[in-house]
Amino acid sequence: MARPEKNSGEQGGGDFFIDPFQAHEARAYGADAILVMAANFDSKDAFQEMCGAAQEAGVEALLEIHDESEIGWLPASRPAVMINNRDFRDPDLRVDVGATRRLAPKIKTARMLVSASGLKDSYTLSELEKIGVDAFLIGSSLMEDADPGAALRRLLGGK
Repeated sequence: MARPEKNSGEQGGGDFFIDPFQAHEARAYGADAILVMAANFDSKDAFQEMCGAAQEAGVEALLEIHDESEIGWLPASRPAVMINNRDFRDPDLRVDVGATRRLAPKIKTARMLVSASGLKDSYTLSELEKIGVDAFLIGSSLMEDADPGAALRRLLGGK
């Protein structure tokens, strides 16, 4: 992974963090944050070990979950949590925004709550904000539009 210059606007690679050493390695390369996906771990203990390694290394961890069983894996340290509406364990990679609708009200410890995948209209964003979602990760619906700026304005309800 090449180290982007500070404030260059570049982003690092999309590594899958599965070993605590990787958190320290990411920090050594200049990362400020990493994504820790619960789906990549076999147990709560392994997931929380990775979360602890991120904290020890001095990098922010965005903790990604997809289902209710993973809520219990979240540490009590008020983490940043992302609910991914795309199920990477599903061979068809189905997207269900209902995942955020079901899980968001049950997540009490999050400092910041993010919803990702399948977000295509301002109504959905507004509804998710009402149940406690603070931020959104939006990719495909913007990148597939001929005018991503206009698509973003539509998503934001013309704001």
